[in-house]
Amino acid sequence: ELREDDQIARYGGEEFALLLNGCDAAQARAMLQRLSKVIPLQQTFSAGIVQCDGAENANEVVAFAERALRQAKATGRRRAVIADSAALVAASAESGGKIEPR
Repeated sequence: ELREDDQIARYGGEEFALLLNGCDAAQARAMLQRLSKVIPLQQTFSAGIVQCDGAENANEVVAFAERALRQAKATGRRRAVIADSAALVAASAESGGKIEPR
């Protein structure tokens, strides 16, 4: 489901980081929708999404992603939250940010 230029790395015990170059927050959320369909049954994931313009340093990006991930986990499973600068917003008003596997 990942594109040739995308990168994935284990970030922690059960945490992974995806670097999706040239991908805005909406495209990242769509990618997560596709990924949710290929994970093993009975497993779920939550995501923190950060859209960068290159002005942020790596520590800022990771901090924003971690805050968004914590927010996603706090609001339930199968959620994606987008970090918008320092403020976090739900990834989708329609679905409440919920990632629905099919």
